[in-house]
Amino acid sequence: MAGVLVLAGVGAVLSYCFLRSFLCICKPNEVLVISGRKSKTADGQDVGYRVLAGGRAICIPILETVERMSVSTMPVQVEIKNAYAKGGTPLDIQRSPTSKFPVTRTLLVMPLSVFWAASVKKSFA
Repeated sequence: MAGVLVLAGVGAVLSYCFLRSFLCICKPNEVLVISGRKSKTADGQDVGYRVLAGGRAICIPILETVERMSVSTMPVQVEIKNAYAKGGTPLDIQRSPTSKFPVTRTLLVMPLSVFWAASVKKSFA
């Protein structure tokens, strides 16, 4: 009886370790980019990454890398100097609008390319 309890305890610990290292959960306001293995898009194109916007996925730690990209609202500083109004009045404008990345897969292509370019620059810097 004691051997069965020890075996069940070891099995529970191994299951926990497996889930902890292989299960990737996407938090709110973030997108997971899982790269390393080939996958097919909805239109049948082979790509080397998967995009997960909400939910969870099983990832193999040695073959795949998981990067998180925030899609929460971000302030963008916009400044216009030496502009002239219709009547010839000089204008200097400073604004801070907020922007948010789209979360649909077709619209995520451009933010993902910017994200990857920034992470490549950071890794080689």
